[in-house]
Amino acid sequence: MVFVDEDRNGDFDPKMRTLPGIELVLDGWQTTETDAQGRYIFAHVPTGTHTIDAKFRSTQPFWFTTPSVATAAINTFTNFGITFAASELIGYVKNDAGVGIPAVEIGIVGTTVNLKVHSDAGGRFEVSGLGSGVYRLAIDPATAPTG
Repeated sequence: MVFVDEDRNGDFDPKMRTLPGIELVLDGWQTTETDAQGRYIFAHVPTGTHTIDAKFRSTQPFWFTTPSVATAAINTFTNFGITFAASELIGYVKNDAGVGIPAVEIGIVGTTVNLKVHSDAGGRFEVSGLGSGVYRLAIDPATAPTG
């Protein structure tokens, strides 16, 4: 399946919307597309391990919630999750002198979101694809420097 992962956790649920017409490539040469229900199949695949590459294209910002390239054996199911960016949250963790603090863990909690991100070398952090709503942010004190 190729599905819209509204939960952003990479796990397919039959209630999720699927995506028709998505190109998939097996071992770099054999192609297929998902059907109206987001399903795909490769026929006459030899025994062994194979690579499946999902070639999703969209004018809307998106990212995969699963790897976009997967390794699979024959007669197994491999799903690809995609989510679309709704908004972006950007912030900085700074000390009293206004200098960014790296590697601080920030918890972000909303109605359907519970994420942890870390500040980069300049103290910046960002989260893409958040839906509308109210979010609570909290720094994990154990990851902040002393003082």
